[in-house]
Amino acid sequence: MLANAQSLVSLINDKSYDKTIAGKLYVLQDDRWKETYAVLKANLLFFFESESQLNVPIFLLIIEDCTIELSDDNETGKQFSFLIRFKTTKRIFQIAAENFESMGNWISYLTVCSIDYMSATKQMLQDEIKRDLTVTET
Repeated sequence: MLANAQSLVSLINDKSYDKTIAGKLYVLQDDRWKETYAVLKANLLFFFESESQLNVPIFLLIIEDCTIELSDDNETGKQFSFLIRFKTTKRIFQIAAENFESMGNWISYLTVCSIDYMSATKQMLQDEIKRDLTVTET
């Protein structure tokens, strides 16, 4: 997906996009687990240094054309781990949650967020068409 980085980052403060889920996630970077605060809005997964620093994300994943898979905790060295595997780029992001319940919630939301985003976009476009037709008819 082509996207303007500034526009995507501005969405973090856009009240019209409700956050789906937010909380602490660990990301494996350079063979070390880094604690982050993550926010999922539509199909955009923002990662921040902490919950108190929500102005600029340290990185962002656009959740589309990917699979969400459970990881082997013995291999990752971290409990409650899962991965996001992007089909096109073949990139893999290893992530871990704080506990089993949190992991389940994150996996559930990440699995359907692209579909939810497309449904919301479709509904928004249908609403715009209806408004335009109403304006044209009057």
